[in-house]
Amino acid sequence: MKYQELVDVYSSLEATTKRLEKTDIISNYLKTLDSDTIEKVGLLILGTVFPAWSSEEIGIGGKLVERAVAEAVGTTPAAVEDAIRDEGDIGLACIKLYAKKSQMTFFSQPLTIDFVFNSLRKLSQISGSRSTNRKIAVLLELLSQASATEAKYLTRTITEELRIGVGDGIVRDAIAQAFDIDKAVVERAQMLTNDFSVVARTAKDEGKEGLKKLNLTPGTPVKPMLAQLAPPLDEIIPEMGNALCDTKYDGIRLQVHRNGDEINIFRIPPP
Repeated sequence: MKYQELVDVYSSLEATTKRLEKTDIISNYLKTLDSDTIEKVGLLILGTVFPAWSSEEIGIGGKLVERAVAEAVGTTPAAVEDAIRDEGDIGLACIKLYAKKSQMTFFSQPLTIDFVFNSLRKLSQISGSRSTNRKIAVLLELLSQASATEAKYLTRTITEELRIGVGDGIVRDAIAQAFDIDKAVVERAQMLTNDFSVVARTAKDEGKEGLKKLNLTPGTPVKPMLAQLAPPLDEIIPEMGNALCDTKYDGIRLQVHRNGDEINIFRIPPP
């Protein structure tokens, strides 16, 4: 499926601040996707290519993205930097710069969601000798074939600033709406897997019963419950009946996962 179709969804989402409209836009789009694509879109719609539990990241700095954009449009990194300063955002800067693009890409084909997703994941695996040049090559392969709007959201995804106003709650509600599943079932599945790619594909392929089968997996960390402010003790304890209290210490959260003899310790959130 063409990446431009996802970009059109991004544009529609960015154009509204209404939660229900965003939910409808994503829900209608999810209904059109095959199983492999919906798995990728479950992450890309949140501006990432890795599930929330993963410590992996694309790992590309802003300067490297500016250099790649400059090469793709045939200008200088300084000009890209000026455009970002003027527009306040690398995505909007791409719209401006691509309008004046001087480079021609021969035999280019439309970007696909699959190609974009796999290329962005590939970036996280590049290290060692000449890694900068190899990363630039991957970025150029994407940006040279991209339209202005595709470049806008590609660069935002790479820099982890998608700016379309979509969070976990909206994606959860959109999956529930798209496949006529109770929100609580989708929320439970997301809590246990911490992975919208798994939740989206399971909802499409197996529906409510498939989501109910999802469970904790040793080695896959889950989000911890967050403490919430409560009224004074003399108000909250009568309401709760009984309460256990513990001292809160500063520090880091760790999850210990044991699977047979294998033990993994995860820092939550990942460093």
